[in-house]
Amino acid sequence: MLSLRTRKKTLALRLEYLATLTDHFGLYQHSVFGVPDLRHGYTTDDVARALLVTIRHFELFGQPWVLKLSRRYLSFLQWAQRPDGLFHNLFAIDRKPLDEVGSEDCQGRAFWALSALSASPCFPRELREPAQRMLEKLTPHLLSLHHPRPMGFLLEGLRELAPKGAVPGVELSITECASLFGEKILRRYREHSDPLWRWFDEALTWGNALLPLALFTAYELTEDQRFFKAARESFEFLSSQVFMDGMFVPIGNRGWYRKGGKRAFF
Repeated sequence: MLSLRTRKKTLALRLEYLATLTDHFGLYQHSVFGVPDLRHGYTTDDVARALLVTIRHFELFGQPWVLKLSRRYLSFLQWAQRPDGLFHNLFAIDRKPLDEVGSEDCQGRAFWALSALSASPCFPRELREPAQRMLEKLTPHLLSLHHPRPMGFLLEGLRELAPKGAVPGVELSITECASLFGEKILRRYREHSDPLWRWFDEALTWGNALLPLALFTAYELTEDQRFFKAARESFEFLSSQVFMDGMFVPIGNRGWYRKGGKRAFF
C-alpha cells in the first residue's frame, strides 16, 4: 500500500486534465477552460512536453493508465517525424501537417522527450526501442541548430542519455555534444551580457530559467568552469528580476522586459 506521504504526492500530481485534452491522436493545443478547442489542432511542442510529464509520473507512481498516455504521445511523435528525421510541429484537426518543418524549439523538445523515454528503465522495451530509432534519425540534424533555447532542450536530453553513455545517431560522445551545445549558449551570453545585464539576449521573455539550467547541465556533463560561471551569473541575475518580497513574479508576456526598458508583469 502507498504511504500517506506518497498518497498526498499522488494527489498533487493528478493528470486527469491532461487526459481530458488528449484524444486518440494526440494532445489538443488549446482549450477553453476544460473544453478542448479543436480549431487549433495539435503541436509536436505540446506533445513532447506531455510525454515528459507522463514519463516522470510513471517513473514515480507506475500507474498503467499513464503508460497508455505515454504510448499515445509517442505514437503522435512517430507520425510527426518526417522521413528525413526532422519533425513537423503544427497539425490541423484532420492530422495534416500545417508546416514544412517544425521550429528549432520543436526539434529540441522532441529530442529531450525521446531521450528521456529511451533511457528510462521503467518503460518497456516496446516503447524504448521506437524512441531510440526516432532519435537515430533526428540527432544528426541537431548539430546545426543554434538558437539558445533549443540548445537548452538538447542539453537536458543529453542529461537523460548520460547513463547510457552514448548519443544515438552521431559519433560524438555525450561530453563532446554537451561542449558543442554549451559553447553556442555561452557565445550568446558573452555577446549580450554586461555588468548590469547578465543575460543571453536583449530581453527577458519566456522560458527564462531554461538558459541558466542549460549551462549548469553543460558544466555537469563537461566540468568546464566557464559554463558554471556563466550559469551562476545568469541565474543570480534572473532571480533578482523574478522574485519580489520572496514571491515568484514571472515576466509578463504583454511587453516582456527589454534591456533598459520597463518590465511587463504577469
